[in-house]
Amino acid sequence: MSSLFVVAFFVLLYGVFRPYRGLKRWHFGAAAFVAFILIGVFAPEEDREGQNELKARDGSGVPSGMSKQQMAQLEKKNASQIALLQKQVAVLPASQVEENLRIYKQMSMLAPLNADYSKRVREYEAKLAARGRYEDHPEEALLVKDFNWQAGGFGSVMEITSLTIRNDAPFAIKDFKLHCVHSGNSGTQIDENTRVQFEIVPANSERTFRNINMGFISSQVASSSCEITDAAKA
Repeated sequence: MSSLFVVAFFVLLYGVFRPYRGLKRWHFGAAAFVAFILIGVFAPEEDREGQNELKARDGSGVPSGMSKQQMAQLEKKNASQIALLQKQVAVLPASQVEENLRIYKQMSMLAPLNADYSKRVREYEAKLAARGRYEDHPEEALLVKDFNWQAGGFGSVMEITSLTIRNDAPFAIKDFKLHCVHSGNSGTQIDENTRVQFEIVPANSERTFRNINMGFISSQVASSSCEITDAAKA
C-alpha cells in the first residue's frame, strides 16, 4: 500500500482526536488498530495487483507476465549476485549434480533471459532424473568420451590405442561391454566387434584404457564408432 496514504491517514487521525484532551492513550491505540484494518480493506487496487503479480510465478520462478525489458532490468539489478554464483559454480565439479542444479536454477531466476543458464538447468535436471535408472542399468552411466584406434595385423585387427570412459554414477562400475560398429568408405556398416573390459571405472570420474585388441575386422573398414551396451555395479 502507499506510504503516503498511511501518513495522511494518521495526520487526519491526530487532527480529529487532538481536541479531546480527556482521551487516554489506549483510546488512541485502539483507533490506530482500527485504522490499520481500514487501510487493509481499502488499500489501492493497484497495490493489491502488484502483490498478486509477485505471488504469480511461472516454472522458472520468474514473476509471470514480465516483459523482456523487465527481465533485462532484473538481470542488471542482480549482476553482483550473479557474479558471486558464477564464481561458486566455476569451481564446482560437474559430478555434484544437485548443487549445480540449485545454483543454475538460482541464476536462471536472477537472469531469466540467459539461455545458457536455462540450458544448464535442463541438463542437470536430466542427469538427476537419469540417476534413478543407474542402479538397475549401470551401463547408462558410462559414456565413451574419446577413443582412437588403428588397424593392426596387416589391416585385419582393430587395436584401440586409447579409450576414455566417463562414469556419471555415484558408484563405481565394472566389467563394461564395448560394442564397436565399423563402416566402409561408402558409409555402409560392414562389420562389428564386441569385447568385455574387466576393469573398474570409479564413481563420478573418468578413466583411460590403452592398447585394447578388439579382434578381426574387414580390411575395408574406414571408420568405427563404439558404445557401451552392458556393465555391472562394482
